[in-house]
Amino acid sequence: MRKLTERGIRLKKILEEENFVALEAYSGGAQDVLGISRKQKGLEKLKAGLENLGLKGLTNWMSDHELDAVTCAYLGKLF
Repeated sequence: MRKLTERGIRLKKILEEENFVALEAYSGGAQDVLGISRKQKGLEKLKAGLENLGLKGLTNWMSDHELDAVTCAYLGKLF
């Protein structure tokens, strides 16, 4: 985890130097707050929850990581 943390810090600095706002998100916590199922309860339920939020373009072949990324992107959009 240390290497991932260090990588995230470096990426944040690069993004902020280009005048982007960098946000940190925790997909599982966000899914709880949004009232949708987490991936541990099944990817189909997570995907359905995201679709119920109005998100489109999700496929049945998306991985748990991709659906978590969609959750975090949705949070960014809300921000």
